[in-house]
Amino acid sequence: MCSDLRFTRHLIEATGEVELSTMRTPYLYSVFGLNLALPVPLPFLRPAFEDETPDAVAEMAPVPRRLESPVLGPSHLPSGWEWSVDHAGNMLLVTQSARYLASGGDRITVDPETEPVAVVWLMQFAVLCVLPALLIQRGLLTLHGNTVSGPAGAVTLIGDSGTGKSTLTAALLARGYQLVSDDVTALGLDETGEVDARPGFPMFKLDATTRALLGAPTDACWPMADGRNKVAYRIPLGSFAADDSRLRAIYSLAEPAGDHLVVAPVTGSAKLSLLLGQAYLAPLVQLRAHALAALPRLLKAVPTYEVRRPQGLWTTEDLADKVIQHVRG
Repeated sequence: MCSDLRFTRHLIEATGEVELSTMRTPYLYSVFGLNLALPVPLPFLRPAFEDETPDAVAEMAPVPRRLESPVLGPSHLPSGWEWSVDHAGNMLLVTQSARYLASGGDRITVDPETEPVAVVWLMQFAVLCVLPALLIQRGLLTLHGNTVSGPAGAVTLIGDSGTGKSTLTAALLARGYQLVSDDVTALGLDETGEVDARPGFPMFKLDATTRALLGAPTDACWPMADGRNKVAYRIPLGSFAADDSRLRAIYSLAEPAGDHLVVAPVTGSAKLSLLLGQAYLAPLVQLRAHALAALPRLLKAVPTYEVRRPQGLWTTEDLADKVIQHVRG
């Protein structure tokens, strides 16, 4: 589950706390192909067109403390949070700050546990950590990975923490690729039945290495409250893929080993196991796998590769060039 994206204290200081009684105007943003209505502004999101109607809404309202007849959970997470899912795929997440209910593919309801209420903080958490449940409920496949788009199409990078997804993403962005999404990738089908990646929000988490690769200016970065010395960087709109991007390939980054680069195809049951294992909100994805339209086409038509670079012999720039060459065929 999401645990490292709460850079909100600095966002609140910049935006100001919002009283519940003043929340009258919905703010409409475009996120993962949805027009999402929020009660407060979130400056890291991309505004939707003014004449658009909402596909989904996040609101402050009462949330039950338990789901009736959950089929998953209640389960306690290492963070101390508790989550559960019912037969319809509705997800309840209980944190120290609030209860969040993602329901019906079109609504996130937030009920604070404490006072005073920092609405901006709660809504940011809802977007970053709870919204993926709505995407799954709407039939999208969510992967825990980064996606970038280039001339040959979109490339999704998955892999365990520490395998270099963010650094490789930054190197590809520095080579002219556009960011589609960071941390969560949402995959659906386009009008021709091919798999596409939906644009998330123009924000990218950077450490010192990735920040240097991109030359991210200080005034476009927010410190994050995760203890990892990372910042959240608002990507320039010209470096963000605002439209759906046809998915060309998935690369799963493995721990470096051996003395030469290995780019090996992953197929069959191993491919299914890899993708479900790298899903975002994996238990919910596995529960709803039968309703995820992109999954069968993804398994059939989008090649997936395991990438294992030599220990200490290849730089990120070398790997980025190799991935670009591989994608181009």
